[in-house]
Amino acid sequence: KIYSTYKAASYYLNLADDKLHFVKDKEVVTDWGCSQLSKAVLKSGISAKDRKVYIQHILMYDCHFFLSMCLLQKPARKYGLTVDAEIFKFMQKYYPVANFDYTKQSHNNYYVVRKRWVELLHAVGENGSLNQTIKNCIRQDSETQAIFNEIETHVKDYTSDLRQRSSFIEKKNAFVTIYQSAAKTNKDKSGFVNLYDISKEMRMNYGRFQVFLTQFYQEERLTRNIFFINIVSTIEQRKRFYIGNVPVIKIKMTKNYGV
Repeated sequence: KIYSTYKAASYYLNLADDKLHFVKDKEVVTDWGCSQLSKAVLKSGISAKDRKVYIQHILMYDCHFFLSMCLLQKPARKYGLTVDAEIFKFMQKYYPVANFDYTKQSHNNYYVVRKRWVELLHAVGENGSLNQTIKNCIRQDSETQAIFNEIETHVKDYTSDLRQRSSFIEKKNAFVTIYQSAAKTNKDKSGFVNLYDISKEMRMNYGRFQVFLTQFYQEERLTRNIFFINIVSTIEQRKRFYIGNVPVIKIKMTKNYGV
């Protein structure tokens, strides 16, 4: 537990030093003492003066990531999604960095720190709108305003991705529910379920179900063990579905406990 606490604190301090440049010459802090720098990690109460300093530094050195997190809040909520699940997809699409893996655990840990900043600074209101202090800081700097306008445009464009994502998750949940129900009542002791039975319950034609099945497999294969076969006990003349170039007609899923 001590190690976990130390590790968590190190991400706050490293990000404050390397990214936000709060710390200069080892122990000297730009605007106040080290105890004040760590105060936001431990307490939810931050004075208006300190809050403004934090926001100014964040907008100066981490504007793209921070504002992307803030501006994604409202549309993500609208479609029943979370910024946690969407922020890295958004950043990779609009602000890709060569040889940079947004999915690595260290980057996710830094995201957790950024998320805590959003909470502590009350950056986003209950309705998903930006805090007035942040809006004022943005307006006071033309470069920051330009970045804000750019991100706002990207977020509007990304709304279509969120809509599709929400639709996919709804279909995915229905697929899993239907599969689990069929697997429990299935006479096939191997546990495989006919994909046509699932597509019928989901009221999807062959083409739409094929598109969905491909996406489902690509996204779920890391968290589930997914098996397919092209064998049936009776003569089956219906067209096969495809996973890659492999024809399949039945599916079986188990949880991947190694994840």
